[in-house]
Amino acid sequence: MGFERVHLGLNEAEAVRTVGGMSVSVARVEGAVVEHAIGSTAYHEACHALAALLLGMDLIEASDVPGPGYGGYTLTGDFHPTMAAAAEAMGCDGTSHDLWQIAARGYSPDVAVANAQALLWGREEELRALATEIQTERTATGTDLADAKERVSEDVVEVTYTDAEGREVVERKTLRRGEVYLDIPRELPTVT
Repeated sequence: MGFERVHLGLNEAEAVRTVGGMSVSVARVEGAVVEHAIGSTAYHEACHALAALLLGMDLIEASDVPGPGYGGYTLTGDFHPTMAAAAEAMGCDGTSHDLWQIAARGYSPDVAVANAQALLWGREEELRALATEIQTERTATGTDLADAKERVSEDVVEVTYTDAEGREVVERKTLRRGEVYLDIPRELPTVT
């Protein structure tokens, strides 16, 4: 029995392929579906939210719902200059108030931005997952955002193999997100 690979992209909830005459459906049951068309406000707030989670702060909620004088917000139980600088560190717009808060509290904005860059470097998938959660929910709780962050590292998928005679086998598998591909047998497994 050989193997073929089926790719389930970050923005796909399901992939259906034909492998050696067999229909294979891979459906994400748990994990992060990540949008690629994320609004700038949701991404900005996701930067603050991810920094707060990584710093162990009490993250209450993040929202892309605008209010008087702001486009969105991230609410935490306390202040940390690195969290406040996160959106600037990732190149977001609308960071002048964030930088003002850092300076007004006696911290160096340059140091805070450098610390935030180091903290968030290489975490683009987590940022997109949090931004997707914020954009979808409009106001996401800290618990929802922490869950979205964790779902990025693994997907639980349901794999359905259907052969030409209509026989079907369904399996659940856990994939590490970095693996991206699922090995699929070219022949239907025998289930006893």
